[in-house]
Amino acid sequence: MKARLGRYSAWQLRDFVFERGIPLMVVAALLLFPTVASVRARLELQAAGPTDRDIALNSFTALIVGMLSFVIILISTNGMVHNDIRRGYFRFLFAKPVAPWRFYAQSFAVNWLGAMLAALVVLATFFAFTTPFFPPGLFPFLTLYYLALGGLVFFVSVLTRLDWIIVAAIWALAQLLRGVYPPGSGLFGRVVDVLFPPAHRMSDVGAALMRSGATGGAALGDSALLLSVLWLVGWGLLAFIAGLLLLRHRPLAA
Repeated sequence: MKARLGRYSAWQLRDFVFERGIPLMVVAALLLFPTVASVRARLELQAAGPTDRDIALNSFTALIVGMLSFVIILISTNGMVHNDIRRGYFRFLFAKPVAPWRFYAQSFAVNWLGAMLAALVVLATFFAFTTPFFPPGLFPFLTLYYLALGGLVFFVSVLTRLDWIIVAAIWALAQLLRGVYPPGSGLFGRVVDVLFPPAHRMSDVGAALMRSGATGGAALGDSALLLSVLWLVGWGLLAFIAGLLLLRHRPLAA
């Protein structure tokens, strides 16, 4: 089974490129264009020097930690399970004895690789049009985001084809409710803080990781940031494992 499942990975990566990679690049280009234009304008107003890299890194960090990482992860994971159910592909995919939960666990990993490759293309494009720099914390941050947000999308995708809409709404609602009812405001605020995904932690963690070393060691030396990382990983893994359990015990044709 392992060898047979491994052969699926090439097809899964191909599907990612054509079904997700192309639209992802289109959306990324639309988000990149104004940031690149802004950075180039700022660089032209000053003499070339050591601050060029800082300008590019700060602008790229703001873009990634802001909207672009959310878009990359959402496009990379939406419909991962339910698209096959809705189109009836699961009848073909599992005509041979392959466990669905194993297949989609591998698909989750392959789509992570696709998301990292997409991020590398985005970084190379930004690099080419601005100034040379490389944030080693980019891939640790996107991996963390992939686990936290992608795990939730995966779980919802097992249940419904409206996964990306539901997850985007949950992610936004979590931010809104935490702003109105912070944990210190009372019992309801503490319940909201525990039950909803820790979306509010992404910006601080992302900014710290993007400016840290390749392993994020400097950022994780901060106990508050380390707690945020563990919270995000734990929340995402719980959602992902819950999705796998559903796949193991729930008929796909139901």
